[in-house]
Amino acid sequence: MKILKLLPIAGLLLFIYIISYFNLASVISTILKADIVLLLIGLAMVAFITLLKAVKWKVIIAAYDVSFPLRDALMAWLVGFFIGFITPGRVGDLGRSYYLRGVSIGKSLTTVVIDRFMDILVLLIIAVLSMFLFLLPVSSGSFGIMLVLILVVFLVAAMLATRKGTIRCVARPFFRRVVPEKYKLKAAFIFEDFYAGLGSILKDRKSVALALAITVFYWFFSVFQYFIIALALGMNVTYGFMLIIMPVVILLEVIPISFSGLGTREAALIAFMSLVGIAAETAISFSLLLFFLNYITIAAVGFILWTARPMKK
Repeated sequence: MKILKLLPIAGLLLFIYIISYFNLASVISTILKADIVLLLIGLAMVAFITLLKAVKWKVIIAAYDVSFPLRDALMAWLVGFFIGFITPGRVGDLGRSYYLRGVSIGKSLTTVVIDRFMDILVLLIIAVLSMFLFLLPVSSGSFGIMLVLILVVFLVAAMLATRKGTIRCVARPFFRRVVPEKYKLKAAFIFEDFYAGLGSILKDRKSVALALAITVFYWFFSVFQYFIIALALGMNVTYGFMLIIMPVVILLEVIPISFSGLGTREAALIAFMSLVGIAAETAISFSLLLFFLNYITIAAVGFILWTARPMKK
């Protein structure tokens, strides 16, 4: 258990190693030479993508037939992003469920889990399809097989996760040994409530389909935003190439060995960009710009909102 607690530090140590190993002066120089107009366009795109993500979550919530204004959904999403920003694997993003008024905690958690599930599913599908459509160097060999296997395993795991009885059997040993006695009744209620919410949402096929459509759109748009940032740095890449590598890079953030992908993102980008002859320093510059535009700016807004309206349920 102690080793698991130390895992998030691995990404930070990797980040420190990468920054110290490569030419930091070259990284800074590359960032300072970036096209400011394209960077501002990229920042504006971040704001639009963030709004779309809040809209998608609101669509999922609509399956409960409750009124949740878009303004509140956006505020909660931003706060959740901030909490996820400072937690491994972005698990803190679940915190936004506490802002969903009129809905029990179990059902609130269901909306966030489904939201995250759709993101991972769409990212995996985009990566696999792009790999075969664009036929770039990164699409060959074991990498392609690995992506397909991950997608299959994810789909099988997702189907099993919808079976309450199966999950109850799997979770029972953990529940008995780890959950304190005074919290067991509440945990059991949340479990039942979670699956009640899951059933309600899955029955509303119209909301699920619309949420998936929004997810597909904003991830393609997000990759285009990454492409714009790459162009701002003068990187010789295509949108197709970005469609292949960026979903994989983003998915690495789910692995709880770092905070907001620090270290793992840089390492992955260095490896992928080297396939098309892009220097490691340029790949690091690209990663740091993404971190600032897509993470720091949103997390800062989320932090301000969080201090103004702390979580209560």
